[in-house]
Amino acid sequence: MTTTQVSCYYASMRKQQFLNEVYDIAEDILQSATPPENLPIPATNHESLTFDDVTIIPTALTRVSSRKDVNPTVTFTDINNEMLKMFPLFGASMDFMWEQVAESLHKVDAVHILPRVGRDQQQRIQAAHNLANRGIRFGMALGLNDSAEFVSELLKVGGSHLKFLSIDVAHGASIGMAEYLYDFYTIFGINTGIILGNIGSWEGATFLIRTAQLLAMDSVILKVGIGPGSACTTRVKTGVGLGQMSALSNVYAAIEEEAETVNVDIIADGGITKPGDFVKALALADAVMVGRYLTSEDFSGEITVKDGKKFFTYYGMASKRAKGNADEYVEGDVVTTEIQFQSSADAVKSLDYGLRSAMTYVNAKDLQQFRKNVRFARTTPASTWEGGVHK
Repeated sequence: MTTTQVSCYYASMRKQQFLNEVYDIAEDILQSATPPENLPIPATNHESLTFDDVTIIPTALTRVSSRKDVNPTVTFTDINNEMLKMFPLFGASMDFMWEQVAESLHKVDAVHILPRVGRDQQQRIQAAHNLANRGIRFGMALGLNDSAEFVSELLKVGGSHLKFLSIDVAHGASIGMAEYLYDFYTIFGINTGIILGNIGSWEGATFLIRTAQLLAMDSVILKVGIGPGSACTTRVKTGVGLGQMSALSNVYAAIEEEAETVNVDIIADGGITKPGDFVKALALADAVMVGRYLTSEDFSGEITVKDGKKFFTYYGMASKRAKGNADEYVEGDVVTTEIQFQSSADAVKSLDYGLRSAMTYVNAKDLQQFRKNVRFARTTPASTWEGGVHK
């Protein structure tokens, strides 16, 4: 054997050993697949609760008297191992949310994760080049088929303005994710600013946390949400998923139990229909990924006019519309939503207002205090009705 062949042989052996240990992690989790008892939202027989199923209990006001007194920013470590302070919002990786969304969110200190679905590698490289040249920070989604050569070029053209890489898999707690993460870390040595997802349970979170620890990564970001998106029919088609508040509660508890040697952050992905949902998600997550709520003139896609009103054609990224291959898609529905003539930045302002107000209700000057002070109450249909506009 040549020196190169020997080197490749031992590299292959190391990878196989890693994968064997990953399988052992999965088996251990499956043997003890019971969520922890210390969930932020206590579960009864694996309840599936979503945003309207809970409400935040106000507390006594002592230190915070105005929305101006609070700091709703969060700090992430990006792929350049630099601390990034930002508004706790990421733009969803949907093919109609492209460069204009990244620019609008950059203006309000949020970050857009550009999609991989519906765009070829050349388009993604060009977008990275354009945004970096204009000084706009952004993230980019990767698929398991994206090569090391593509990632290398992306890192080159994105430079310091490329802040996050999101490895997107429908079922993120999988051996495919572990194998790609191993190759990625071995080649590039980047162990911060990596978003892994999607997951929706304690088991999924535990699997990815232990995998990151096995690689001795410094930090990971877990993207949580199986089927909560407004255009997502995963739960309808497969029967799989967990209400977003229960999923976040499970992942939050897994981090408390498992994250001893690696820092873990949470992104809540999907299901945001109003500012109150955004606020509740941030009681358990470090940031929220938003798509439909940002629907605006920043989106690129099909607009129709009906009775003088403009509607945007909105669809899930696992749909036939997005993937174009009937053999691969899970979702099938295309929905329309009335388009708002505003920028994504204007939509973010309403989320910022709601979050700041909520922080004053629970006596929190920053998001760390907010999560510590939040207590949840279960709601009933009557209390949900009472909390909305009614006669």
